[in-house]
Amino acid sequence: MVRQSICGFKPSERRLPLLGERTTDSGNVGILVSLGPIARSLRDCELFMRVMLNAEPWNVDPTVLRMPWRFNEEKMPEKLTIGVVPWDHFVMPHPPVLRALDIAVDTLRKAGHEVIEWKAKEHGLPSGDVILPLFYPNGARHVFDLIDGMGEPRIGPIRRGMKDNPVVLKLRKSNQIEDYWKAVMARDQFRVHYARRWNESAKLTASGRKLDAIISPTATSVSFPHNFNRRRDACGFQVGTWDYQPDRNNERDVANWEISQESDGATDKDPSLYDGCPFAISVSGRTAEDEKTLKMTMVIDGLLKRAGHGLKK
Repeated sequence: MVRQSICGFKPSERRLPLLGERTTDSGNVGILVSLGPIARSLRDCELFMRVMLNAEPWNVDPTVLRMPWRFNEEKMPEKLTIGVVPWDHFVMPHPPVLRALDIAVDTLRKAGHEVIEWKAKEHGLPSGDVILPLFYPNGARHVFDLIDGMGEPRIGPIRRGMKDNPVVLKLRKSNQIEDYWKAVMARDQFRVHYARRWNESAKLTASGRKLDAIISPTATSVSFPHNFNRRRDACGFQVGTWDYQPDRNNERDVANWEISQESDGATDKDPSLYDGCPFAISVSGRTAEDEKTLKMTMVIDGLLKRAGHGLKK
């Protein structure tokens, strides 16, 4: 949806109410659902957050954190410190996605902000053994029941990610609560590990400051490949997104593109399929830094638009 000429914001867990919402993961605390706005502009996303929290939803939904929109938390340093993650070392993004990320990095640096490469491979990623039991603790039976009940076909990513995945097959056969507990503990260990690495980022920056945010592709292409966002899901980060467009007349966008491994089969290399279709770049902030993350996304988006980049509208 963030690749349809609109933008979005994923707030921290329990920041907005879920009372009355229907999801396939209701009751699952391993990976909590995070409700957030999808809008025509980031200012509208900010307005949505302010209005929702001004209504004090925690008085109606007790699972919501008693945390109003904190205007003082919107303050940012004059010069941001940004980490950039070009790819997750599992699926190589398409050339126009990498080009857009390079444009964002170049624009930030010209504006005086510090940008360093934040190598995802060095920080580790939650493996399928960790993340899949959190999403599908019952072997994805609830997902298949919903799909089959509506008469929908089981598309390729559903078959590969759920039905034929060995981890999910094992869960479907065992369905032991102890396996779920272990997965939740592994999730928490990964979050501690990533928080430690984020704190240590101060050693890598010229300013001696920790990263304010991370920018990365929202997905590898305009077609959504499953599992590309599992680092953010596992960490519970909040995320802001905005759009770009590929151009098949740009040499880099149609350059020779080599897959990194078999998992790259989730994307298609035909440039004509994606010409003119928007895709998104994300800004990820630390847990509970919703106000700062959304404001940083707005600042970066503004810099890019003033430089003549971003979505062609």
